[in-house]
Amino acid sequence: MKHIITIIISTCFLFACNGKVQTNKNKAKDIPLVNKMLEAYHKQEHRIAFSGCEMTYNEKPFKLGMSVDELIQIFGQYDRFFRGFFIWEKVGIVSSINIDRLDEKLDLNKKSTYLYVYMNTGVDDSYKEKFKHELNHKNDYFLLEGMPIDKNMRVMDFIANSQFSLNDFAVSNDGYELDYKCNDKKVGYYLEADGLWLRKGSGHLTYKDKPNPENKNTFEMLYITEIEE
Repeated sequence: MKHIITIIISTCFLFACNGKVQTNKNKAKDIPLVNKMLEAYHKQEHRIAFSGCEMTYNEKPFKLGMSVDELIQIFGQYDRFFRGFFIWEKVGIVSSINIDRLDEKLDLNKKSTYLYVYMNTGVDDSYKEKFKHELNHKNDYFLLEGMPIDKNMRVMDFIANSQFSLNDFAVSNDGYELDYKCNDKKVGYYLEADGLWLRKGSGHLTYKDKPNPENKNTFEMLYITEIEE
């Protein structure tokens, strides 16, 4: 009996009984609106698809942790390098590496530690030079587990038109989080947006209550990184 209970508990862990660690599945609903978005996506010159541990650009696989040189083989030559960030403007993706000094010699063998897709990020004029990589906005669709997202999509519409539910995400100040087990690593996807929380109270006594089920804000960005356990 003890062995049976152990197996059940282990299976529950592997398949994320708490609904936070995801398994790969096409989450796009088969409805006219989504089908129209998918049709537009497949006509794009630059097609990025994220499905947990699997990532593709124009159907060519890539992954977090590839060296910059390997990413160049996938995306082509990057357009700009700035403060540890490699920017592919037309593709609509940014990758970063760890650097010790801003003036250190560029090493294309370093591994990518973050991947970014910026959609609606804004930067104050006084910081545009320092954070100009955040203005590399993707202007067309990309896929998240088969569901199209673009800069015009509101959070509530993403939930309504996909098979995702709000409970699939861990909601924090980092955004809407999806976690995936990729071999021996845990990879986190973070969708940032304003309006994540419903609030109670007033004035300086305002506090977070629960995740907002009808968030009318658009997504600002997606970033992907490895989570240390």
